[in-house]
Amino acid sequence: MSENSTIVCVTGIINNNIQLAAKLISDFQELKLITHELSDCVLGGLGYGRLDNYHTVVYNPDETEHLSLNGVRILLNPSCYCSMELNPELIVRCPECNQDQLGEISVAEYYMESLSEEKLKVFEGVRSALDRYNGCPRKLTCSHCGSRNDITQYGYEGNLCFSNLALEFFNWGELSQDFLESIEARVGRRICKFTMHY
Repeated sequence: MSENSTIVCVTGIINNNIQLAAKLISDFQELKLITHELSDCVLGGLGYGRLDNYHTVVYNPDETEHLSLNGVRILLNPSCYCSMELNPELIVRCPECNQDQLGEISVAEYYMESLSEEKLKVFEGVRSALDRYNGCPRKLTCSHCGSRNDITQYGYEGNLCFSNLALEFFNWGELSQDFLESIEARVGRRICKFTMHY
């Protein structure tokens, strides 16, 4: 089994992300899911190592027992999270004209790398705005009506969210629905879940 992580994001940019993160960590420590000390138990930084009680919040815990990276990392910088490599299956609707920015790009064209220069420019504009999102305004010009709006004002259909509070669980396995719902209840907001493979 390769290394993987589950990223659980609180949807939207919130003002009290640091306080909510501290509350979640404290709650997880009280439940004896994670350690009190930071260690090198995550990729590329420090996290809170998992404790034996993590079995209570995952399905099939035995699948990841042998993996040494097994912690939880807190992500507080505003970012755009997406479940997949950006491709034309994601719908990106202009807030002014409601047209899909990627609608004229077929999946076949994209994967065969046969996009026209004009379509490639549209695709790269969307990808660049999403990749560089860091909480500061990122304007995107609609390829249909020419209006310029912040990337967060566009409508998205697909598993994508903007967040400044995310928890990355390294090699915990599949988090239980009850646990995910308990996180939503603790923060009082909807969450999105993404799986990453390394």
